[in-house]
Amino acid sequence: MKTQSPLGFTMPHSPLNQSEARARIAERNRKYGIDPNKYFAQNAWNRFGRGYTNRKVKFKGRSNERPLTFEENIKERDRESHEFYYDISGNFKDHGIKPIPTDDSDQPVKGFREKLKPWQLSPFGK
Repeated sequence: MKTQSPLGFTMPHSPLNQSEARARIAERNRKYGIDPNKYFAQNAWNRFGRGYTNRKVKFKGRSNERPLTFEENIKERDRESHEFYYDISGNFKDHGIKPIPTDDSDQPVKGFREKLKPWQLSPFGK
């Protein structure tokens, strides 16, 4: 129900109407099969990729420091990105790129990847 002011007009910005708007958006997403987390996952993967491609040197501050080319950065990103996934469990502010759980021998936990949606896995190096 829309909140009305004493002057007779509705106030859609009222906090009392926010839950109604969220319910309409959630219903629309269910109807059209839209997962609202997919957009945030794409942005997180883009930030993850930029973290690799923006590097200029490897082993910064060490005696074996050396410059990196863009191609080397892309190869390393593609090699390592399969070790991560976009986590949507818990609170929204806890969502993000996290390492895939492994057992004691550093092997990925069996069946974990199969439970994830395709957009939760890395788009790099496919």
